[in-house]
Amino acid sequence: MELTDTEIHLLTRLSRDRRLYAECKGADLDALEKVGLLQWFDARGSTTPFNEDPRPLFRLLLFSGRIDYFWVASVENWRELVGPEVSAKVDAINEIEQAVTGRSSISGQLAADEQRRRGSRDERSKWRTIDAAAGQQIGDLARAI
Repeated sequence: MELTDTEIHLLTRLSRDRRLYAECKGADLDALEKVGLLQWFDARGSTTPFNEDPRPLFRLLLFSGRIDYFWVASVENWRELVGPEVSAKVDAINEIEQAVTGRSSISGQLAADEQRRRGSRDERSKWRTIDAAAGQQIGDLARAI
């Protein structure tokens, strides 16, 4: 099977985990859909994929905004469908990303999310300390008057 480099990178991302349609929509996603490499899931928590692409139905019913709330993932037998050459490229991309980041992309994203949460907690704590110090200074000023 012939896939472009961009399609292979998208397949790599989708083979690791599901992503919202809004995160990866475009011509490459449509190309993967045409060759039968995608599964569609309802983003409200369903683990059972739709039997077919739900986008045409939602467009017909004029619910186009809700299309962004679908999960997209590669089909389970994607390796059999793409063949050994594309599978090897996907594996190589995964290995390179893991070597560069020191961990898998999924755990790297989880670590980044945790750091962001921790950073926002630290930021809130810093502002509480500043507010408390400012409040004390205002209190000291009030007593002095």
